[in-house]
Amino acid sequence: MISVYANIPQKRDGSLGMAAGARHKLMSREAKLRANGLLDMLYKPSEIARELGIEKRHIYGRLIPSGMPHNKDRNGSIWIHGPELAAWLRTLTKKRVPLADGEAYCMRCRKPSRIVDSKRVRHGALMLLRGKCNKCGATVNRGVKAR
Repeated sequence: MISVYANIPQKRDGSLGMAAGARHKLMSREAKLRANGLLDMLYKPSEIARELGIEKRHIYGRLIPSGMPHNKDRNGSIWIHGPELAAWLRTLTKKRVPLADGEAYCMRCRKPSRIVDSKRVRHGALMLLRGKCNKCGATVNRGVKAR
């Protein structure tokens, strides 16, 4: 599966556009939602940029090198089929994995972790299961149903 994040491609001189190992979002959520309204026709990159509200250089610099579906005609012009682009963008989103009982998402580790020393805490109208991350020790919260 392709990730929402892509490594920045190297420039012609071999240097990276950002710091080594840096990751950057390919496209904003709003642009992905706008792509669902593209018609069943071929678009030029400038037309796609206008429809999605992004810059044309973003298409050439990031999306096409990341595997965006497109065709080149014999003149070298790039054509993008609207529904193919929308389908490709839908494959970029990460699928949510349900958390197991006793797990919460740690914002510091950026992954699910087991809750250590958990206790139930009422936070306004919400009931939270609050504890510590078993990997880094950060405080983690998980919304639970009130008993």
